[in-house]
Amino acid sequence: MKMMKILMTLIEFPHSSGTRCFWAIQDLDRKWLLLQKRKSVLNSYYNKRMEEESRRIYDETRLNLNQQLFESILKSLKTAESEREVDDVDTKFNLHFPPGELVVDEGQYKRPMRRSQYSVCSKAGLWEVASKFGYSAEQLGMQLSLLKMEDELQDAKETPEEMASNFTCAMFESPQTVLKGARHMAAVEISCEPCVRRYVRLIFMDKAVVSTSPTSDGNAAIDSFHQFAGIKWLREKPLKKFEDAQWLLIQKAEEEKLLQVTINLPQKVMDQLIDDCNGRYLSIGVSKYAQLWNEQRSFDTEGCTLWFFVAFNEERGYVLADK
Repeated sequence: MKMMKILMTLIEFPHSSGTRCFWAIQDLDRKWLLLQKRKSVLNSYYNKRMEEESRRIYDETRLNLNQQLFESILKSLKTAESEREVDDVDTKFNLHFPPGELVVDEGQYKRPMRRSQYSVCSKAGLWEVASKFGYSAEQLGMQLSLLKMEDELQDAKETPEEMASNFTCAMFESPQTVLKGARHMAAVEISCEPCVRRYVRLIFMDKAVVSTSPTSDGNAAIDSFHQFAGIKWLREKPLKKFEDAQWLLIQKAEEEKLLQVTINLPQKVMDQLIDDCNGRYLSIGVSKYAQLWNEQRSFDTEGCTLWFFVAFNEERGYVLADK
């Protein structure tokens, strides 16, 4: 009865603050239900895809690794609290368990699948070399997020080249090319790890800066009385200091091709990000083996810088949509 009175009040006074809160809650509830539905659909798909993958793999080591990855992915999916976090989980799943080829009737044309460099390296068995680099992508992400501190790295008792020499093949003919492929795999795995992406995203939203400059059309059109005059020249203004009204003006000016807008991280923040990764990814050992493996690991974190720039471009899209 009390709930009916509240609803009748909201209907009678549709412009009250209570009504706005009611519709806001209803909108959040709808989004939450859609998120739960998506998570449920993905959970079913992931289980089905895992069954298919398990049937075609006979290597016990690979099966165990896949099972660990799968359990980690399901755990991340369960705890994901936003569409963006679910996207991160899906990115990791599709990296490790890419969609299989479609079965077609005999004689029917089948379009060749485009294979990523990661997939090529994985099929050549370089995943085993990449797994020897030390901490997994998930372990690194947990440490960066300060969610869990791992035990000290146990360095291999052979050099990277010695280990890589066991995996040479027609496509990777030397230990150096094997290591290059394994480094690529490790770097991609780090860049697709939900914990790492969340960590980088938080840094981006806190430290990103915005710069604007006029296009040739904008330079001619925007004078001191123009509505875009106050945003014509901005240099590294912190993203978090923008007000909604000014941000809407920037969006409008960019859409009208009067302003060029860049959103990025200052170089010192990027450098600190890489230093933090190295500090948690490299071994503190002093042996010859530790130093040689650290050289390989440092290439991994440097390779991730490329993804970080890509990720910031992705975040830029989210920022423009959400601001």
